[in-house]
Amino acid sequence: MIPSLAFLASRWWSRCLGGGILGTAFVVGASGCLGLAKKVGSPPLEIAEVCASLPAEARGKVYLFLINGLDPFQAGDLEGVRNYVHQLGFRKTYLGQMYHQGYFGREMLRLHAEDPDARFIVVGFDRGAETARALAEQMSRSEVPIDALLLLSPNGLEGFTVQAGQIPRIVSIAPDDPNRDVPLPPFAESIRLQELSPTQIPGHSVTLDLLTRALTESASRVPVAAPLDRPFRPYLEPAPTPRPVVVKNEERQDEWDFLKPRDRIVLSETLREPIPATPVILPAPSMPSLPLASPSPPVPGNYPQRMPTGIPTARPQ
Repeated sequence: MIPSLAFLASRWWSRCLGGGILGTAFVVGASGCLGLAKKVGSPPLEIAEVCASLPAEARGKVYLFLINGLDPFQAGDLEGVRNYVHQLGFRKTYLGQMYHQGYFGREMLRLHAEDPDARFIVVGFDRGAETARALAEQMSRSEVPIDALLLLSPNGLEGFTVQAGQIPRIVSIAPDDPNRDVPLPPFAESIRLQELSPTQIPGHSVTLDLLTRALTESASRVPVAAPLDRPFRPYLEPAPTPRPVVVKNEERQDEWDFLKPRDRIVLSETLREPIPATPVILPAPSMPSLPLASPSPPVPGNYPQRMPTGIPTARPQ
């Protein structure tokens, strides 16, 4: 089984610490290289207020990727830079080493596929600047929007292959040391800070201001819904008009009312039986009167025959 690059790097760091680099670091720190590095503090209040005025939806779609270099003691304090950015309201940050290039690339592709409006900024320190350059160029060829590439004290930087316009802004911030000259494209910016060590570049005010400006510019490119002028209230159908309320008698029956005469019991309106309505008897409909028929005159021979009384009649056989 072939060990991974992350495993080999961790073993290398452990051997370096056990082989005497720790003692060398103290010597270098005493000479002023590590001893001058200071931790990144909190952002000024006015800058924090400006960033807080941006929509939270826009700030939530800006992703910052920080790549550390050969800095096992965190002298550059990229972790402090990350905390500084968090206090400005930009919480989507990644902090890793040079061997995280593949993982960072897969994360960018995934985030861009899930949200096409997401924006990305890549920052590399020391030897991590070359990793940041390769990662930014790879993502720009994959049509992932890289708004800015910041190279802090770049060391071992190779040639750029990106064209003008593919990455809107490329900035190199380094100490004023001719021995640390790196090849940059003609459209890139180069800032030299005097009397500073390489580990002081990430936490310098110029670097933090430039990073803050890049973050706010990326957030301004995120399309967000326009805020409403007044609070939104859903439309509700008007309720029907309530019926008139009848004031009921608040008196209640006493528990001894069954011993009282009926006319002394005061019934409440809720217990009183409704009085039945008086039935109304409607008169029967009148029928038109018909004229009586006159008796017909007698006709001779048309008289009923009467049997004389007392004469027996013959029974039928």
